[in-house]
Amino acid sequence: MWYSNLPLRKNQFPRPVIIGIAETHVLYRQALALSLSSLESVKVIAESATICALLDKPESESVNVIISGLEINDPNCYQMVRTLSLCKRKVKLILYGCFEDEKIIRHLFKHGVYGFVNKCSSLDVLLDAILFFNSKSHFYIPTYQANSDCSLSSNIGNGYRKLSNRELDVLIGICKGFSNKDIADFLKIGVRTVEKLREKIKNKTGIKNSAELIKYAIKNHLYCPYTDMPIKLI
Repeated sequence: MWYSNLPLRKNQFPRPVIIGIAETHVLYRQALALSLSSLESVKVIAESATICALLDKPESESVNVIISGLEINDPNCYQMVRTLSLCKRKVKLILYGCFEDEKIIRHLFKHGVYGFVNKCSSLDVLLDAILFFNSKSHFYIPTYQANSDCSLSSNIGNGYRKLSNRELDVLIGICKGFSNKDIADFLKIGVRTVEKLREKIKNKTGIKNSAELIKYAIKNHLYCPYTDMPIKLI
C-alpha cells in the first residue's frame, strides 16, 4: 500500500534520509530495516539492540534519524533519550510503542524526542515521520487520525509537493501563532525573508489569511495541534 507514494517522495527528497535502527527484537529489527531499505528515499546503514550500541558504531556518525522501540514499563525508557542528548549529535529520534498517553508523549518531546509513532499505525506513517525530520516541530498523529479515511498517507503529498522545508518551518510558526520576528529569530533568518516565505506559501496554496493556512496545515497533516509542543524561542 505504501508504495503508492514513492514517486512523490523520490522527487521531493533527492538525497536519502540516513537511518539507524535500535530494537532489541532481532526479527522485528531486521523486518523494519528490510522494509525501509526497499525505498529510495531512505537508507538504513546501522542496526543494533540499543541506542548506546548503535552510537558506538562508526557508521552511525552519518545517521540523520534513529528509530527505536519503547516499552513504557521499562524503568530505563528515558535513559535512551538522555544518551542521545549527551552525545550532542544532530540526529532526530523517532520512538514507536504500544501506548498513546499524550502526557507521556509530551514528556518525551520535552526531553528531546522528535517523533512518536504508535505500533498500530501503518508503516506509511513511520515513513512520513522520517521524511518530516527536517521540521522544527514534533511529529505525532493519534492512531485514530492516522488510520482514518483522511489519513496522513493520503493527504501529506499535497503539502510536501507544494512547500519547501523552509516554507514548512514558517507555516508551523504561523500555526503556533508566532510573529514574523519570532519565526525569524527561531529560524535564524531575517524578518524580510520570513515575509517573502509567507507570500510564497500564500501563492502556492492560494490561501491568503492565517486562519485558513492553519486549517490547510492540519488537513494536510503538516501540523498536529493535539500534542505539538510549544517551541522555546532562543
